[in-house]
Amino acid sequence: MEKKSYQRIARIVGVLFLSALILGMYNNLALLAPISNSSDFLTKMGTNSNAVIQSVLLSLVTGIFSVFVGILLYQPFKKHSQILAMAYFAFCVIKFGFGLVDNAAVFALL
Repeated sequence: MEKKSYQRIARIVGVLFLSALILGMYNNLALLAPISNSSDFLTKMGTNSNAVIQSVLLSLVTGIFSVFVGILLYQPFKKHSQILAMAYFAFCVIKFGFGLVDNAAVFALL
């Protein structure tokens, strides 16, 4: 691959990382903090179900960003090591899988 191609991949990966960071902070600080910091957590969760659903969707989006990062970084990592490239992609998919289980558990509380 060319140097310009790697720079383009690096820019896209940087945007995905920053987007996931910002969405994650918004998710935890704006959507979930008022619900999870209260003493009657389950009651607040039921009354603020729209915020919980938005939180689950944002978590899914950040998980998808993680998988896209694994896909984009496969070629540059493959240049150095096939095992490294496959391992990074596998960990991105595993992270997404754990996120799905976590989101299903949160969604089940509704």
